[in-house]
Amino acid sequence: MAEVMERRRVSVRGVVQGVGFRPFVYLQARELGLAGFVGNNAHGVFIEVEGTAEDIDGFIERIHSDSPPLSQIDGISQHLIPALGETEFVIAPSTQGEMARNALVSPDSAVCGDCLREMLSPEDRRFAYPFINCTNCGPRFTITRDVPYDRANTTMARFALCQECAHEYGDPGDRRFHAQPNACPACGPRVEFHDFTSCVPAGRAGPPGGSAAFCQAADVLGRGGVIGVKGIGGFHLVCDATDDAAVVKLRRHKDREAKPLAVMVADIASAEELCHVSEEEAALLQSSARPIVLLRRRDQAMVSSAVAPDTSALGVMLAYTPLHHLLLAAHRSASGGDRRSTLVMTSANSSDDPIVYRDEEALRLLEHVADGALLHDRDIHMRCDDSLVRVHQGRRQVLRRARGYAPAPLKLAFSSPVPLLAYGAHNKNTFCLVKSDDAFISHHIGALRSPGTLKSLRETVQHYQQLFGVTPQVAVHDYHPQYQSTRLALQSDVPVKMSVQHHEAHIASVIAEHGIDGPVIGVAADGAGYGPDGTIWGGEFLIGDLTSFSRFAYLEPVSLPGGDSSVKRPWMLGVVHMENAFGTEFAALPVQFTKSLDTASLERLGRVAHDPRLSPRTSSMGRLFDAVSAILGLSSEIHYEGQAAILLEEQAWRFRNGTRGGRMSAPVKPFAVEVNASGGPIQLGPLIRDLVDDLVDGRPEEEVAFRFHLSVAELIVAACEAARRQSGIQQVALSGGVFQNTLLLDMVANGLQRHSFSVFTNEKVPPNDGGLSLGQAAIAASRLRSIRAVQ
Repeated sequence: MAEVMERRRVSVRGVVQGVGFRPFVYLQARELGLAGFVGNNAHGVFIEVEGTAEDIDGFIERIHSDSPPLSQIDGISQHLIPALGETEFVIAPSTQGEMARNALVSPDSAVCGDCLREMLSPEDRRFAYPFINCTNCGPRFTITRDVPYDRANTTMARFALCQECAHEYGDPGDRRFHAQPNACPACGPRVEFHDFTSCVPAGRAGPPGGSAAFCQAADVLGRGGVIGVKGIGGFHLVCDATDDAAVVKLRRHKDREAKPLAVMVADIASAEELCHVSEEEAALLQSSARPIVLLRRRDQAMVSSAVAPDTSALGVMLAYTPLHHLLLAAHRSASGGDRRSTLVMTSANSSDDPIVYRDEEALRLLEHVADGALLHDRDIHMRCDDSLVRVHQGRRQVLRRARGYAPAPLKLAFSSPVPLLAYGAHNKNTFCLVKSDDAFISHHIGALRSPGTLKSLRETVQHYQQLFGVTPQVAVHDYHPQYQSTRLALQSDVPVKMSVQHHEAHIASVIAEHGIDGPVIGVAADGAGYGPDGTIWGGEFLIGDLTSFSRFAYLEPVSLPGGDSSVKRPWMLGVVHMENAFGTEFAALPVQFTKSLDTASLERLGRVAHDPRLSPRTSSMGRLFDAVSAILGLSSEIHYEGQAAILLEEQAWRFRNGTRGGRMSAPVKPFAVEVNASGGPIQLGPLIRDLVDDLVDGRPEEEVAFRFHLSVAELIVAACEAARRQSGIQQVALSGGVFQNTLLLDMVANGLQRHSFSVFTNEKVPPNDGGLSLGQAAIAASRLRSIRAVQ
């Protein structure tokens, strides 16, 4: 009796384009003897498959269980259609049309081990070729102009495949079967070096792939030079990380006096020579995303002290493109080959502007700040910075979400009734597009302080809307009327506008990430956010869920002298907190901080601080850390955001790590902490008075800094306990830039867990303002659902 044949139409949704999914489906179907076809469209991947019911069921199971490593399946739908009696299975041409776009674009992926082995093999035709890739690795998002993800819709369209590459592309048994960026030295992009310091012509890539250009670049680096390097998502400024003079030169040219710089090394062994690396950190370093990972630097690490002068942490990333591997190898060879190559790798951009990604703009910038430029002729369609992550208590915590992670969506626990666009914050801007239950959080845009960054935001919003087929009906923005993101939302042609308070959005980002059910106690601790009462919030204890929050407790508001001007001058904040604790007689206290203040400056500050028109009130936890850093004499003025708090945390770590095994021989007690059982303002005067008493008694700065961290942690736990007694809520969500402080986060999380709280933190989006857009979007979607429910 002949077997009964059936035919099914199958749709696969998720990250299934640009990851080798069609060839994978093709090979599975051929292996099972099935007929039909597979193709891309704007929804994802479409399949028609014909065979026995048992074989088709096995085929669907394989799609679920054995899909390519870079793919992410969000759903598979199937239904029966009439059988056609076909006997072959083929890859069909992609379709585009004007239908809704549900296809997801894959993030860029680091070069895979197979490609790296080929690139390093002298016998391979792609030996030393800096653009080697396959279906499991290479550029994706940054070269994609449109969906579906086919070569014609990428910046590789102008490179016609040679005969050998075309054969690979069409061979189902080849690793490059339908690999859209496929190329080789004969037909693909090339690299060249521009030396700005000599009249030597640019070294252009020829077979085997650009060795002359890399040698020239390595020569400039070896002479202490700074070069620009074009990568996947933009240009970097690069120098030898072991050369003090070169690092100082790069800082001077980039106008970046003290902020830590990231370094790039070739492999995990090189990273381990520089830093202590846990298993979780090693896994992150070697993941396909290849982010910058914050690690604890070894005491004898071969890296200039000028790379990260304020901290014992070091941002390290492994080479993630073939070009980077070749540059590191050339630099090591030029240095004699007796030590591993470590290069500073920091984004090339003018002050407050986003990373430069177009050749013409890059050359105009680099000719003034670099000694040369390593370029290539594969265009970057969408700029994208490096991601920054760290490991906290064994789990990944993203601090900047960009290359390698974006534009993969986060799934919400519910669907939004309508598409919406959340514009995020003013600093560390990201935006979030929501379509059904998909939250597309953009890569890091940056601070909206320059025309270039605003232009980048507008262009990126448009690109995401095009890629994912989202026409938002609601624009969500922060309360702050002066945020550029707020202005853009209000000026947009989106028909409905909705505002969300800054700190509620912080807590909502944690709820959305973890799909938390029920209300939470939210601790939002950061530098600044506009409060409904017109003051600057930043040390908030909230109770609620995505539908509504109430303010339970908050740090006692103090003056913020001159508004934002005091943020760069922590001494002003120190004076405010000292006067709040001791009154006007604080200036007579016998501590170094007060001795450093002159009468004229204090008088001018007093006039400003006591004028409400010039100095708003703030409950900011971030500004408290700045003030204490100044009182301890660590930071009078700062050069970058967060510097004062970083210096304070570093002192506290030194005290903790300086004790035997990291443990105190005798318990260190917190300063006085007073939290009202009913909530309300938390007085800071007792804490500051105890802290100053320690300084008067001559206690070391490291110990005082540690005791301050312990006191803030105790304050947070006490406030959460008071909130639980009132509300009965056991779940705590921690968010805000202050929780980038790993010592504080450890103390708070451990303290809450000891008191039987369930603790949630940001992991997939940053706790800083980079995660704000997700929280805004989640609150807006929840409100819209509530409105629909009562209509």
